[in-house]
Amino acid sequence: RIDLAASDPVVEYQNIAYTLHFYTIYHHQWLRDRASSALQSGIPIFVTEWGSIGYSLVDPETNKWMDWCFANKVIHCNWAVNDKEEGRSIVIPGASTTGSWDDNELTGAGK
Repeated sequence: RIDLAASDPVVEYQNIAYTLHFYTIYHHQWLRDRASSALQSGIPIFVTEWGSIGYSLVDPETNKWMDWCFANKVIHCNWAVNDKEEGRSIVIPGASTTGSWDDNELTGAGK
């Protein structure tokens, strides 16, 4: 739990970051509140995994999480950026390997 790590941070070493994972179907405002509190305590956070499983093309929780990451300057990595037939992947099979995807190369999770 990011809030517990923030209450007892590692001080013996420098260049430490703390990770946060979230899935928008399960993790809502309560986790953003914990993470915000952790940031306010001064620890750096890196979202090393997140996903938008279980939602349709319109996912208000994903938008809230992306707004939170942007507002707090938190770098994040989506769980599935791959071009295989998988509902959680953000791109379709055969999508460009160089990024800058068009809407027609994105899955529902990618939009």
